[in-house]
Amino acid sequence: MKKYVCILMLGLFSVFTLAQDEKEQAVRELMDLMGVRNQYVSFAKNYIELIKSQYGHLDDEFFDSIEEVFIEEVEVAYEMILPIYMKHLELETIKGVNEFYRSQAGEKLLEVQPTIMQESMQAGAEWGESLQEKFLEKIRALEKDE
Repeated sequence: MKKYVCILMLGLFSVFTLAQDEKEQAVRELMDLMGVRNQYVSFAKNYIELIKSQYGHLDDEFFDSIEEVFIEEVEVAYEMILPIYMKHLELETIKGVNEFYRSQAGEKLLEVQPTIMQESMQAGAEWGESLQEKFLEKIRALEKDE
């Protein structure tokens, strides 16, 4: 009896492992289709430019070394978010999203998405500035009434 229970447990474990492997491969494909690695590299380069603007007196060798560290760490970040995708998405959902991203519409979205994000961030910054001005007007009006 113990032998059959062990065989059953081993079989169930094998099925679970295969399912997890399939899901992990699907998530990796999703992340690759979405260009996650490239997004991290782009973030790193933008961050380094920000640091350069604040610490421009440091030499280029320093900034090159920081960029190397970022590039080396991209894979670490990629592996850190892999389980997050696996936790929140079912295999069928991942497969459907992958299918979409491989379609003409999905490829177009992936192509223009960085531009959309950049322009959206700019629009958001402008909106924030206009809100700030409105809030400052209200504060000035309050201070005037006091």
